[in-house]
Amino acid sequence: MVGRLGYVETDAQHCGREGRLQAALRTARNRPSPSTLGATMSLFTQREIESLNRLQYKPDEKPYFDPLRYCLRWLDEDPLDAAGESYEHLLDLVIVRSYIHLGKPREKWYSIAPTTYFVEVWDEALSRAPNWPGFKRLELSSDDRSYFLGEIAKPLEDHL
Repeated sequence: MVGRLGYVETDAQHCGREGRLQAALRTARNRPSPSTLGATMSLFTQREIESLNRLQYKPDEKPYFDPLRYCLRWLDEDPLDAAGESYEHLLDLVIVRSYIHLGKPREKWYSIAPTTYFVEVWDEALSRAPNWPGFKRLELSSDDRSYFLGEIAKPLEDHL
């Protein structure tokens, strides 16, 4: 089977890759969306937004692959005080960015069932926390892209 990115993958690799992403998204699917709870609801607290905006972008930082979220992450993007729900919101942002890295269109920013949750997470963070370093990494360098494609081609067992 040829995967979304043009490389050949076995059925087991495809299922494992999709399963990892689905597991990472399980929590997000069950969260209420601002559009269902009223236009004034925010997904991020003011404290979370301030924490994201305080982070300093380090252009020489190297990414690492997060196999449970199927994405690249950089250390300068994680607030030290993120925990619990705050950490989940951060993970949702890096999941959405992986959709961008994979060229997934905005209307398909979900895994199992259509939802606007990830679009709303992204849009809120982009408008309220524009200084988050992750927004400066929407396009990958050729080295980072090669690394990313190599990591997503591996079965989950290779990452454990």
